[in-house]
Amino acid sequence: MRYAFLHTILSYYNFSIDEPRTVTKVSVTSPVFYQFEFPEDINFVTIIANSTTTSRTFLSIQPIQCPVHDEVSNIKHTGHWHTMSRLTSLIVQKKQYPNGFLLIFLPDGRVDSDPRLLDVTHYETISFIVVSNEDTEVFKYSLLVPVLIYIVGILFVCIMYSYFHHLYIKRQGANDQLSPQDLQCFCHKNHCDTELRVLHFTTDNNLYKYLRENSYRYFWTILTVVFFYGLPVILLSLTLTNFSEETGDLDTCKFNYFCSYPFWIFVSFNHVFSSLGYVILGLTFIFLVHLRATSLEVNEGGMMGVQRQDTSQKWLCFRFRKVDLSRTGYGAYQNFGTFYSLGFALMMAGIMKMAYNTCPNRDTTFFGNLMRSY
Repeated sequence: MRYAFLHTILSYYNFSIDEPRTVTKVSVTSPVFYQFEFPEDINFVTIIANSTTTSRTFLSIQPIQCPVHDEVSNIKHTGHWHTMSRLTSLIVQKKQYPNGFLLIFLPDGRVDSDPRLLDVTHYETISFIVVSNEDTEVFKYSLLVPVLIYIVGILFVCIMYSYFHHLYIKRQGANDQLSPQDLQCFCHKNHCDTELRVLHFTTDNNLYKYLRENSYRYFWTILTVVFFYGLPVILLSLTLTNFSEETGDLDTCKFNYFCSYPFWIFVSFNHVFSSLGYVILGLTFIFLVHLRATSLEVNEGGMMGVQRQDTSQKWLCFRFRKVDLSRTGYGAYQNFGTFYSLGFALMMAGIMKMAYNTCPNRDTTFFGNLMRSY
């Protein structure tokens, strides 16, 4: 048997950034692969590929070494791989392939009626380009501007809260200096006045304790929900991310690489960062509720903002303005436990969205939307 071995240098084997390429007649028996090397000032690149058909095609990223796995049976054995139909994108980081990488396109070719058979007559035309979306200055401004907006908003809310709280203190001081003609004394014993329909607390603080404990049931309920539903989704997201990195299966997490920006350990840091507002606003709301709760004076008898006239009497008298029923300190019980629950739910909604954006897929979508339903 005679044979001849012809060695030629392929000029199209290497490609660079912003260099569009189109390859025709790609089939399961004739895959194509190219080599890319990172420039010194580039940390990651985005690969954008477009196919003329909707058939399944493997897009594989492998280190520059031999052998090259370019068959359906072994293309998943090394590097990272991703499946595409018509249009897809993929982010490759320099820390994963410091010496460059091989870009391989391989149509699946398996027949739908029998996956054991390969359709060798199926050809595809694939166009691709590698772009660099890395812009450090834009990335810094994208982080700083939202944070500054949140800081200014929180400072404005705190200043307005201090202003109105100061007015409340002045109004309470003015009400305490009213003449006896403007005040009226009503005696109650664990019931509401039928004329004014205003709830009053007595020295029997069992009612106050009951209402306080009942209000905090919402908080403990949502804390239980977070413990049994929040921890699993966080662990699931971290496990799936680790599984995707170790096996190279980039189909595990359904990222939109067209608008993703990798940073630190996150493949799509901008999506994770976008949920930070929920956490900041939730913590701010909890802080304001705590200030409001501590600013209301609660004495041993369970009264909030009311004055006890004679502690030696069996019946208690509460004084208030006869006309001004909106005076703080009277009316329904301040249900702070519910407000704490609302702030905590808002904060956990952001954390759940962060966990979902760490590895978005069908499993984590349910957990990502769970806290918003509460």
